[in-house]
Amino acid sequence: MYTYFTRADGVTHLLYDPKQQLKLRLELETAGPVSVGTREELGPVLSGKGILLTTGLEQEFVLGLGDRIFIIAETTDRVKLIVEPIPYVPEILELMQKEAGISTTASPAPPAKPGVVQRGPAKRPPLAQRPKLGRKKW
Repeated sequence: MYTYFTRADGVTHLLYDPKQQLKLRLELETAGPVSVGTREELGPVLSGKGILLTTGLEQEFVLGLGDRIFIIAETTDRVKLIVEPIPYVPEILELMQKEAGISTTASPAPPAKPGVVQRGPAKRPPLAQRPKLGRKKW
C-alpha cells in the first residue's frame, strides 16, 4: 500500500508502470478533483478524458505488461494505491487443483536395491580418446 500526493499543476504525471500483470486499486482520500487513465494527456481534469476518483470509493484497474496509468489534479490531494500481483498460470492451476482435490505431487520413486548404484545413460568418450580404427601399416 502506498500513498501518493498529487501535484497542483494541472499536468498529467505517470502514476504507475508495472513490470508484470497486476491489479491496482486507487482511493482518493481528500476532496479532489483527481482524474486517472491510460492516456498520456488527461487534462484538463474535468474534461472527461479520464476517470474521476470519488472520495472514499476505490477504483480498480487491471494492468498488463506495458500498460501505464496516469494521474492529473489541480490541487494537492492524497491518493491511496494498493498493488496486487495477479498470479501466473501455474499458480492458478495449482489453486484449481487444490479446489478439485487433485494431487499435484508425483508418486515417489521405488527404493533402490541395496548395493546397486544407479547411474544415468552411458556417455561416449570424446573423439580424441576413442581408439583409431583402420588398417595397420607394417
